[in-house]
Amino acid sequence: MARGMIFLESLEQLLSYLKAHPEVTEISLEFENGDKDKVDLTEINDVEKDIAWAEVDEVEVELADGTKLAFGAEDDEEDEEDEESEESDDEDEEDEEDEEDEEVSVSAVSEEDEEDEDDDDDDDDDDDDDDDDDEDEDEDEEA
Repeated sequence: MARGMIFLESLEQLLSYLKAHPEVTEISLEFENGDKDKVDLTEINDVEKDIAWAEVDEVEVELADGTKLAFGAEDDEEDEEDEESEESDDEDEEDEEDEEDEEVSVSAVSEEDEEDEDDDDDDDDDDDDDDDDDEDEDEDEEA
């Protein structure tokens, strides 16, 4: 695996070199299995310049052994799935925030209810005092 990483870094270096040196017309490749190949860069440069790459959605590459590699479309589908999951995560967060807001408003109502109950208790105390006065009056009448 580490060798593949080195290869990718080397590939980036090669591509940077080729872009910086347009006078290079051919490269020779040697594969791990010992096969060798030469690539005419003028054809690659034509492909690079003659195709409107910004409009290309998918590229399929066929190798000499018949193996096919696809670039582009599958990555887009994964990106769309990622975006959808991010959107649903955002909606979940908004729902949680709404629930928190509701909890706050509920607790605020509860505090008001408690204050109202305290006021009612005060009124009851006043009524109790009145009852005491009534009892005193009843006692006075009996005497």
